[in-house]
Amino acid sequence: MDHAARACDLTDWIDWHPLAALAAACAETDQFEKAIRIAEQAIDYAPKAEKSLRLERLELYKSHKK
Repeated sequence: MDHAARACDLTDWIDWHPLAALAAACAETDQFEKAIRIAEQAIDYAPKAEKSLRLERLELYKSHKK
């Protein structure tokens, strides 16, 4: 999770790739509320072609699934 957070820092928290990775890492460590917040941010920056997959992941995190 530290590497994903560092990648977010290096990209000023506006690149959806590291945001999505950090959200997944948070979910893996059962930090679902944090995963949800970060996944929502990733959706905001994701290209249109990625939004549906990011929304699916968000729903998993909301269901406390990984």
